[in-house]
Parts: sequence; structure tokens; C-alpha cells
Amino acid sequence: MKTSLKKSPKSREYQSEGDLEKEFINSLRDLGYEYKDFHLEKGLEANLREQIEKLNGYRFSDADWYRFCNEKLSDLDREKATWIIQENSTLDFTDEKGELHNIKLVDKDNLSRNSCQIMEQFIYEADNGRQKN
Repeated sequence: MKTSLKKSPKSREYQSEGDLEKEFINSLRDLGYEYKDFHLEKGLEANLREQIEKLNGYRFSDADWYRFCNEKLSDLDREKATWIIQENSTLDFTDEKGELHNIKLVDKDNLSRNSCQIMEQFIYEADNGRQKN
């Protein structure tokens, strides 16, 4: 299915960033992406947990989820995160009971099991107090 962004309905030849973002989000929603409205980092984190648990059919305990995030996800730079998604999207994780789990971040064998979601630019406060998106 081919989609294209429409020209701005306004008389000028350009769209504001906000208008372009809304149009892009609507186009992706038309393609089946689920819109998520997050305003706080906790909502984003809860959604990540929900999607990973759903994909893997495994429910993390709160302690295991905290450990999984800290050990496997928190210190990734963009290069390492990209490598994980593209090359090795399954991470080994040993839960608090000592059981080993292969946690998929993306199901490459059955793409329809993955959730496609879209959200507006997310702004969070960095350690230095500045806003980043």
C-alpha cells in the first residue's frame, strides 16, 4: 500500500512541524499503527514492559523487570541498540528463580506478532535538567 503526505491545506507552501507531525501520525494510523499518548516516561516504560511480555508470553516480576532493564537495556548507546534490533533481537535473561528465558524484542520469524505503535515526539528531562526529545 502506497501512502503519501498531502500538501498543507493552508495557502502557504510549507507546514509547521506540528502540522507535519499530526499528518504523519494520521498516515501511520491509517496503515494500522496504534497511536499511544504518553506524557510521562513511566507510561512509556510501562508500555515497553507490556509489549515485551505480550510478545514473549512471559510475565516479569517487578524485580525481574527492573533487573532486565538495568542489565540489558539501560546502558545501550544507539549503535549497540541498533545492532541488537537488527542482528540479535533475542536477549538471554535469568529470572530471580534461576530460570533462563530468551526474551525477544522483535519477532523476526512472525512479523505480525510485533506491535506497531506511533507517538508524538517524547520530551524528557535529562540529568542536566534540560529537555530532550
